[in-house]
Amino acid sequence: MGSEDILNKDLYKILNIEKNATSREIKLAYRHLMRIYHPDVNEDADSKKKFNEIRKAYDILSDSKKKKLYDIKHGYNFEKSNEKNTT
Repeated sequence: MGSEDILNKDLYKILNIEKNATSREIKLAYRHLMRIYHPDVNEDADSKKKFNEIRKAYDILSDSKKKKLYDIKHGYNFEKSNEKNTT
């Protein structure tokens, strides 16, 4: 899956979080899903694909600049609510 592919997906849905999630909520969701889908723990055939998808979603949503660009592209505007709740 290329970087363009991941940008066309709902990253919030991948991490199972609300679109106005705080940076702390994003991090907690990422850590929780990593424990479930890590290939060393989950031997399911799709776990490696899901693991990489979660990692890429977190890479974008955890970086304020990348997240802002992603949110703008998809029509989300939660910048003010997330500024108050950064960790």
